[in-house]
Amino acid sequence: MPLAKITRPPLRGVLPRPRLFQRLDGCRPVAWVRAPPGAGKTTLVASYLEARRLPALWYHCDGGDDDLAPFFDYLARAAGTRGLPRFTADRAAAPADFAREFFRALWDRRRAAVLVLDGYDDVPGDSPVHAAVREAMGQLPRGGRVVVTSRAEPPAAFARLRANRAIGEIDWAELRLRAPETRALLKRLAPSTPATLAATLHERTGGWAAGLVLMLQERRGLAVERRRTPDGIVDYFANEIMAKASAETQAILLETAFLARFSGAVAESLTGRPHAGSILARLHREGCFLLQHAEPNAVYEYQPLFRAFLLRRAYAVLATTRRAEIQRKAAGLLEREGRVAEAVELLRQASDWAELARLVEAATRTAEDSADGRRVDEWIAALPADTVAERPWLLFRRGIGRLADQPAAARDDFAAALPLFRKAGDAAGAFLAWALGVETIPYEETEFRPLEDWLAAFDDLMGEFPEFPSAEVEMRVAGAMLLVLLCRRPQHREIKVWARRAVELVQAAPSPADRLAVTCDILTYQLWIGDLESAATLAGDLRALSRAPQVPAHARIAAARVLARYEWLVGDVVAAQATVDAGLALVRASGVELLRHSLMLEAAAASLSAGDRVTAGRWLAETRRDLARLTPFARVWHHFLAGWDALLAADVTTALGEHETLLSATWQCGMPALRCLAHLFAAQALDRAGTPGADVHLAQATDLALQIDSELLQFMALLVEADVARRRGDEGRVTQTLARAMPMGRRHGYVNAWLWSAAAMAELAARALDADIEPDYVRRLVRERKLAPAEAPVEVETWPWPVKVFTLGRFEVLTGERPVQFAGKAQKKPLALLQALIALGGQRVREDRLTEALWPDADGDAAHQALSTTLHRLRRLLRDERAIVRLDGHISLVSDHCWVDLWAVERTIARAEAAIARSPVRDHEWAASVRWTDRAVALYRGEFLSGNPSLPWAAGVADRLRERVLRQLRKLGHLWESIGDWEEAAGCYERAVAINECAEEFYRRLMLAYERLGRRADAILVYQRCRQALAALTATPAPETEAIAKSLQVSRT
Repeated sequence: MPLAKITRPPLRGVLPRPRLFQRLDGCRPVAWVRAPPGAGKTTLVASYLEARRLPALWYHCDGGDDDLAPFFDYLARAAGTRGLPRFTADRAAAPADFAREFFRALWDRRRAAVLVLDGYDDVPGDSPVHAAVREAMGQLPRGGRVVVTSRAEPPAAFARLRANRAIGEIDWAELRLRAPETRALLKRLAPSTPATLAATLHERTGGWAAGLVLMLQERRGLAVERRRTPDGIVDYFANEIMAKASAETQAILLETAFLARFSGAVAESLTGRPHAGSILARLHREGCFLLQHAEPNAVYEYQPLFRAFLLRRAYAVLATTRRAEIQRKAAGLLEREGRVAEAVELLRQASDWAELARLVEAATRTAEDSADGRRVDEWIAALPADTVAERPWLLFRRGIGRLADQPAAARDDFAAALPLFRKAGDAAGAFLAWALGVETIPYEETEFRPLEDWLAAFDDLMGEFPEFPSAEVEMRVAGAMLLVLLCRRPQHREIKVWARRAVELVQAAPSPADRLAVTCDILTYQLWIGDLESAATLAGDLRALSRAPQVPAHARIAAARVLARYEWLVGDVVAAQATVDAGLALVRASGVELLRHSLMLEAAAASLSAGDRVTAGRWLAETRRDLARLTPFARVWHHFLAGWDALLAADVTTALGEHETLLSATWQCGMPALRCLAHLFAAQALDRAGTPGADVHLAQATDLALQIDSELLQFMALLVEADVARRRGDEGRVTQTLARAMPMGRRHGYVNAWLWSAAAMAELAARALDADIEPDYVRRLVRERKLAPAEAPVEVETWPWPVKVFTLGRFEVLTGERPVQFAGKAQKKPLALLQALIALGGQRVREDRLTEALWPDADGDAAHQALSTTLHRLRRLLRDERAIVRLDGHISLVSDHCWVDLWAVERTIARAEAAIARSPVRDHEWAASVRWTDRAVALYRGEFLSGNPSLPWAAGVADRLRERVLRQLRKLGHLWESIGDWEEAAGCYERAVAINECAEEFYRRLMLAYERLGRRADAILVYQRCRQALAALTATPAPETEAIAKSLQVSRT
């Protein structure tokens, strides 16, 4: 024993603890390391001395240190030096004087040594050693140090030193192993320990080193997490703590163990012992595995393994009734402190179902976020079924918890809660149960016919509770009512009233989750009716609400679905795809699968509206694989989108197959808006197939759109009608229908819709612009959706061409509808190149023809280089790289990007010629020929490049175009003459002479036409104009002309 008393303990496989070494460095001149047994105090100090290579005098304290003589003798031996004073009987009368003399001599001989007093808590409280140690600390030379390890705080003998901050303390909170230290220690002691088990061991031991070692020794504890305390630790606590504690202290320990954290006052209330607080304070001072938190009132917490031991002992020694009484009492104390979760667990353990139900029911009304809700759901699940069935708020809360993955079961809960709320006269509960019950149906995505029963139930509710109990409740009801009416009775006279009320209430609602749910309802309604202006504001609100932490995952997924629809309907397909991707990521993270397919289908719709059949095909392939598992609502959308895709692919057979399935499915689903879409699709499918019935379906869709009062669906119906008419060649009906559709589109800014086809819309846009129907809106539509007809509509001057070139009567270039300013000589050659390119046909013009026209005197290489340079400058001038293409030795103006008035005249004349060739009698073809001729004459504003004589290669173009226009006017004039319509014939000839003032033939025909109309004076004026025009060319009228003039004069006299 003497050697053990002054021998430093050996170190084997010790974990270095640098953070605590630094703390010891700073604790000068005295360091007091206090913690419960097994915390690693001794090991820490021994490893510190070794790491810092410090000489030390090690003294192990024990219960026998109540006599100063052996105390000084052991210290002298530890010092290993001679000449130190000896404590003899004659010195016992003045121990303090001796202590000062002894330690002065000791420090003179071992100045650098650190005195370590290990296990100081074992020194008896009345031992004179305390005074001697105090003197040792007082005699420390500069740099001298004392380190004490103890389970307890410094005793009263050291009060002055503590007050003077001469003692630096390292307590249990600092000494506990941190998680990385636990992992490092496990790596040394049990290298094969899995990471997950390491985390569990750290949590259970609370950083207690000895506890970690004991748990490792019980190999059973390494397999899985065990709730009970290992036997080795039970023995440790029983011997080290409980065996030394009084009966009262043991009772306090066992009863307070039911609380995770508690104050002295709470301990006194729970145990009924007025001294419990002071006993706990003493236990903390003595290092009895009791942590004290730095709060205004002392709050205690047992070390996890020690608490587990106490609970195991409590269940073993306390009678069941006594234990349940303590648990109920502890639950009451916890509830008053707001620690509901802990109170619930204690009541569950006590099987006090009535009290637990009361507590959980109260918690259902205060659950603020999804985490709170999940916790309440778990509590409800722990209650007996009959207990839950009797309490409406428990049913209501359970319904909310089931909404995301079991909507049908959730609806049953809300339906069961509703009569209980009504019986109790609880208006708030009744209205909320009704509203949430309604919202389960869209989540379930089944047929909407059951909503009729809920609508009838609402009438009964309003009879019982004519006033809403709060604005929040009214808001939820308004959102649900909007959903009911949209899905079943969109023609209801009050649907707009509910919509306005929901919008008013949602802005002031305090709960983000409730606001999000109702905002989804409103936005869904606004999108179906096509109110995109109001939808824009709500979509912004919905994005912000989706980021609120209180909103549950299923609600954010539902918001993603409706947001994606809004985004693609306003033309932002990229944003819609990103929203769907984010929603699907949330589906994967949360495990809420219910709306996964709906998100995919919304992404497919967005892709189809952009004409991206490849991406849409991938989404549809996903839903097709799960077709048997799709909800009825999702199956409707799958068939609709598959049919839409077939229409875009011109796959009439597939489209016809889908239309039959879709009509049946939408009828079963029971939502009028879906039926409207199905009829619109059927109309297009049947028309493409040439099968009767398209007009019937179109009429039904139009009626539904009017009943729903949806301008978006009406807009779609009109577009489908116009497209059907276009395919049938009924241009008059096309124009009439577009005249109704386009103002509607302009009012709401429509740029996208279901069944959108860019090819069809491009054709309709060209016809709308041709008829001057809402030109600003249509041009915006063309630009935003990048519409391009199969054949460039060069006859439509008002199409939003990137580049426009006027060559007839003037030369002007427009880019983006703005004239290009030609400054100086720098642009002369590029413009000449553009003119030559147009004159030579504009399409696949050989480069050698251009170089011959523009650089006739240059050799081949120089001319080629000049052409390349000039072409580059021309492209910069036009500000559109796509307007000109150079390929395989040819240069072309791209007709999709560049409009030339010359081409427009040629196209319109060609169409006029073709129409009159098909039918030389007066019918719709004749009318078309007249219309196209009028358009050509209006576009022909003068000679090509103003007949510039310096451009010899332009003369032939001017002559050919002029003669072609005149030839068509001649043909039409003769046709009008043939049926005796001399007024129209005169109009043709007037335009002809305006184009060519020297065309004597047209003067003669005009004179004859006026004569037939009885306008001889006008005919004579025409003759005079003819003479003047010919005189300018030093020519005279032909004999035929003179003969007509003479006959006019004779008739006049």
